[in-house]
Amino acid sequence: MRTIRLGVVTGVLLLASACGASPTAAPQVPTLSTGTPAPTTVAGAPVTEDKSVEIRLDSTEAEKEALWERYHDCLIKNGAVQRQNDTVAAPAGAGFDEEDPATRAAYDACKNRRPWGPRELDPNYNPDFAAQWEDNVRCLRGKGVMVHSTEPGSWTWDTADTVVPENIEELESACMIEAFGG
Repeated sequence: MRTIRLGVVTGVLLLASACGASPTAAPQVPTLSTGTPAPTTVAGAPVTEDKSVEIRLDSTEAEKEALWERYHDCLIKNGAVQRQNDTVAAPAGAGFDEEDPATRAAYDACKNRRPWGPRELDPNYNPDFAAQWEDNVRCLRGKGVMVHSTEPGSWTWDTADTVVPENIEELESACMIEAFGG
């Protein structure tokens, strides 16, 4: 039986979308400290005071790709070392050598560019997360996706031979937005 964990699914989708579109130009506003423009959004997502970017529940895949590409580019620019398999470098975006001091320094240098969120899906931020997760599962079932909740943030197929709809990603996104109000 296939079990889906919200964090894993979100993380995989975000990391898988790390290669692709370039960030779009952001509206510019002057800052008090420098007088130079500072972005208020990047790829349609709000930029916080520390310049980190929150992925919204309704962010498009292109917006997510742009945010993760911006972060990935920062890591590379700051010397992150990509993992190596036996003799060949891992493909771009496949991951970084967590043990390498240069990679740890790059993570620190780019921490304010790492996308985060959506906050509606964080049980530590959203006190209604468990109830909204059940609404999400009910929505999926209402759209013909035969799953049931195993715990808040996780669902599994009703049977091992359940047919997965071709548009499962669209259905999941629509139900998340409906249940969590993004």
